[in-house]
Amino acid sequence: MSTSRRTPVLVGVLGVLTIVLGLVVLLGWATGQEVLTRLLPSLVAMQPATAVDFVLLGVASLVVNCTWARDRVPVAVAWLALGLVVAIAGTGLVTELTHHPYPFAFLGDMDQNPAWLRSPWG
Repeated sequence: MSTSRRTPVLVGVLGVLTIVLGLVVLLGWATGQEVLTRLLPSLVAMQPATAVDFVLLGVASLVVNCTWARDRVPVAVAWLALGLVVAIAGTGLVTELTHHPYPFAFLGDMDQNPAWLRSPWG
């Protein structure tokens, strides 16, 4: 198998794993299963907004890099997914730094982070 053939396969596998990880975390938030919201028990829970970003980035990487996905889904879907990631992540960063309430309440409350994890600029 040549390098050019292995790369899309690897990207496809990683893209699918990224999507699955995001969906598992979202399932954990939806069902109240805290164990599903953490990558490791010792880590803080992944925010729902971050899980949505994982799903969107996985979709975008599949559409852009995998022929089987590119043949079925327009590239505009990847650009839309990336735009949403920038909007969600950028909004989270700005609201964290400015201490404004997070406008996408359905994606979780950013104030649920422990104090040691919050912005040092506040």
